[in-house]
Formats: sequence, structure tokens, C-alpha cells
Amino acid sequence: LLLDCDCVPTKIFLLDYCIIISLLYNPICLGYLCIINAIRMTKSRLQITLDGSHTLFNTFVDETYHSSFGAIQESKHIFIKHGLAHFKDNLKIVKILEVGTGTGLNVLLSYLWAEENNVGIEYEGFEPFPLQQYEVASLNYSELLSIKNEIFSLIHSNENKEIELSNRFILKIF
Repeated sequence: LLLDCDCVPTKIFLLDYCIIISLLYNPICLGYLCIINAIRMTKSRLQITLDGSHTLFNTFVDETYHSSFGAIQESKHIFIKHGLAHFKDNLKIVKILEVGTGTGLNVLLSYLWAEENNVGIEYEGFEPFPLQQYEVASLNYSELLSIKNEIFSLIHSNENKEIELSNRFILKIF
């Protein structure tokens, strides 16, 4: 969505409950940039959900990245079972755009699904506030899903470049 703010183009991104305004050459609205920097600098707290998987609690927006009842359970139910799985028999390649990749759990579960179902996935994600490496290292998804931690680390070290996690899964995070 492009707006014209005082004859200066302004991009607005809607992410969950946050409205993020990316100002292009607009010095009048620097207050919004301070909000964006505050979100980027906010520390997240690790929480264990009821299924034993981790989520992060963002103290700036006062909410968790995933359901407190189960991060893995939620993503499998919503993103895989009631989303991605509907394409299993219809397409050889599924293209996904996720706005707000957060912890990378949906990416990881999609990768596993692609491998199990022999379906190709081209996955593009947009994450304006990438996790810090210590936050990524603290998440227990690799352990609970019995997958090499290198795959999960690659998901989070992939900004602005395309990587092939397997011959079925191509990932690009912006």
C-alpha cells in the first residue's frame, strides 16, 4: 500500500496488530522511526507453551508470537493442516508469502511438510524485526521436531538471499 504523505511516498505495512510505516525521505515523521527502532530493540522473553515448545513474548507489544497452548501445535493445525495441506494433491510447486516470519516455525514446518509429501515449495518471507541469534538459539523446535539445528539456523541467517534448503524447498527472507 503506497500513500502520499505531504507529497512524499510512504509505505504502510500491516503486521498482526502493528502498523509499521516506512517513510521514504520524509523527515517530518521521524517519530514513527523511533517506534520502529523501539520495536527492534525490544527484548523478548522465552516462554514454554503447554505442548512443551517455546514461544517468545514481545514486551513492547505485550503479546506472544504463538499460542500459549502450544506453538508447534498451533502452527501445525493452522498453517499446515488447514492451509498448506490443501495443496498436496493439486500442485507440484506451492508458492508461499508470509508477512512476519517471526520465529520461523511456519517456515520450518513447511520445509518438513515438503520433504514428507514430495511437494516443491518456494517460500518468501518478510520480517522487519528479525530475531537476534541468541533468541534463535534458545528455541527448541529442532529438538522437538527431530531436525538438524543447522536447518533452523539457516532459516534465520538468510536475509535478502535465496537459499535452497533441499531440492524441494527454496527460501528467501527479506
